[in-house]
Amino acid sequence: MATEEPGASAHPGTRSPQHLPALLAQAGDLLHELQALQQGFGTALEQLAAVDWGTLARQGKLAGIAKFSIERTIVDARNVLANGQQDLTDILRLAQEPVDDLAERVGAMIRLYTDTPTDIRHRCQRLSVWLVKINQALEQHGEPPLLVHLEC
Repeated sequence: MATEEPGASAHPGTRSPQHLPALLAQAGDLLHELQALQQGFGTALEQLAAVDWGTLARQGKLAGIAKFSIERTIVDARNVLANGQQDLTDILRLAQEPVDDLAERVGAMIRLYTDTPTDIRHRCQRLSVWLVKINQALEQHGEPPLLVHLEC
């Protein structure tokens, strides 16, 4: 007969309440990282979201980059940043209340958003490369470049 360690769960990947302080610290660190990305990248995403990509596409000024790819990258980055910050804030707020499965919930949020900072940086880099190409295309048409500065 197999025995379980105290606090171990029958479900792999779940966390026991004894892990809660470390999980909460990890969730807090992740939240701060997402907030820093929002601070550094959020304004540029807002500016990019305001660009009329459809008009630029119709005018042939997207340097062969699909309008849908640009728009999806911007929308997805904005959503992931916003949702990640909100979900982590909510789960950290729950730590103030007695919740039976809080360790599992915090662990799930961490798993969900652990790769988000890297994903956002990759999206930023992709957008940076695209902006260089688009700005070159705009300049070839005698138009000013898009004045969006991305700090990845």
